[in-house]
Amino acid sequence: MLSDLLAESSIRLMADSPIMTLVQQGDTAVISISHAVISIDQAESLGDEFKRTISALPTSTTTVHLNVTKVVGMSSRGFEALLALRRSCESRKLKLTVSQLQPTFHRLLARMGFLRLLGIDE
Repeated sequence: MLSDLLAESSIRLMADSPIMTLVQQGDTAVISISHAVISIDQAESLGDEFKRTISALPTSTTTVHLNVTKVVGMSSRGFEALLALRRSCESRKLKLTVSQLQPTFHRLLARMGFLRLLGIDE
């Protein structure tokens, strides 16, 4: 089901959820979130979508790259979704990288201790 979507360039979540695009580039899966603030409801959907996406990636995938260019904030459930993504990657022995952090979101992740957890340079 989701593996069929890998042939497409993007996946749209529920109507009120952030848009998450998934693009497979060789052995790297690039997940981009293009919503500025992730609410509690959106975060729950996003966490579930992360889990389904990671489990459906081709076995040749070695890295998951999360691009959060437009994200400036999230609810506490959003942090749970990031942890779910990290755990899903670890269970598949996939390297997780995160980039394109806005300064506001970078400071929020730093305050919450997520820079170290997600392997983001301070």
